[in-house]
Amino acid sequence: MEAIESARAGGDTRVIALGNPTVSSGIFYDIFTKHRALWKTFTIDAFDTPNLQGTTPEQFENLPAGMPEDDAFFAHRPCIFSVTTI
Repeated sequence: MEAIESARAGGDTRVIALGNPTVSSGIFYDIFTKHRALWKTFTIDAFDTPNLQGTTPEQFENLPAGMPEDDAFFAHRPCIFSVTTI
């Protein structure tokens, strides 16, 4: 984040921080908690994204144990490379 702040010193800039918070600490957590007034924040449900479009949480909860990865259910692989975290 320090490098991003240095780049922002050059003028009118914007930062987009995308992430999947897995811990309740750090820069991304702070953006959504104590620094929230400084940021415009959005929360997007994973099931509203193209990666999981057409599926529901219940479908994942009810997957049988040992289901093979080549099952038709997994035919659409998520594009994990399209997400950037800080």
